[in-house]
This record gives sequence, structure tokens and C-alpha cells, in this order.
Amino acid sequence: VPHVVAELRAAGIADDDILFCGAYGAHYQMNGLEVAKKLGEEAVRRHPWINHNIWENLDDLGVTRHKNRILVNGYYNRADLKLSISGLKAHGIPGYGGGPKAIIPGIAGMKTIRYNHEVLRQKPRPRRTDDGKSVFYVWNNEQREDMIDAARAVNVHFSVQVVYNHERRPVHVVAGDIVRAHH
Repeated sequence: VPHVVAELRAAGIADDDILFCGAYGAHYQMNGLEVAKKLGEEAVRRHPWINHNIWENLDDLGVTRHKNRILVNGYYNRADLKLSISGLKAHGIPGYGGGPKAIIPGIAGMKTIRYNHEVLRQKPRPRRTDDGKSVFYVWNNEQREDMIDAARAVNVHFSVQVVYNHERRPVHVVAGDIVRAHH
């Protein structure tokens, strides 16, 4: 976060014009102390932040190729510059968290999240290899395709993604297009 904020400041963006939006999907909203642990105390002190609300202030951006209505956080969608910062780690549904998952379920409305999680289903495939290792499907994954379509509809300008190892320790950072950087 401090590195991203430094770049924004260098571009002439004032601290008050940087709004952080917690992309928690349908998970509980975080308090100031929890947000400070995620963003850093200085970021919380210097910049406004909000928790995403899955029920209110949603913009309708049409539908994905899988017929999911794209309802997303209006503050984020209407921002002049839309950035995402996320963690890239193994996740059963989309193959990996981070990237487009910051949009669905991150800043999506409940109707969009439910459709993605309940209506769209991955094709039945093995979840483990013969020697017991987990398998995550990134390609030909309808739920992931849905997330990508929503990220494209929102038009995220730039994405920073921290790659984590199996112990959830950061090992690399990728940045750029929200989909290409994720891949």
C-alpha cells in the first residue's frame, strides 16, 4: 500500500482523493483496527476508507457471458482511477484468489455473488491428483470466466497482486492488467 500511494502522490493525487474500498464480498465488514492491519496505520490515518456494502450503492454494468448481472460498488465503479490490490493464493472456486476475484465477489452485490457461487458450477473434475495433491482449475472454469468478465466491465485500470506461498508468506509481486498479471 505505501508503494502504491507513493506512486499516486508522485502523479499529483492528493491524499483526500485516494479512497480505499474493502473488497470483502459477503464477508463481515472490518473495523478501523482490522483495516489498519491490512492497509497499514498510516494509510488509514491519511486516507478515507470504506467497507463495501453488498446491498447498497451498486451500479449495474450489464451481464457476463454466463448471464450474471454485474452489480458492483458505485464508489469504486465511478472512480476516475480504479486500482486493485489483492493477494494471489490458491482458492478452490476460481483456481486462485486475487485479481478478478477482487471484483466478484470482492465489490459485487449479493445477487451477483450468489449467481456466481450458486448458479454457476464448475464442471465435475478431480480435486486431487492420484498422489493426493490439490488441483485448482483456472482454465475452462465458468466461475472464473464470470469474474474476469466483471473485471473487464468495471474497467480496472491497474492491479497489484501479491503472490503468496503455501504458508501465506509473500514471495513475489505482479502488477499490470488485472487478468494478465493474475495469469
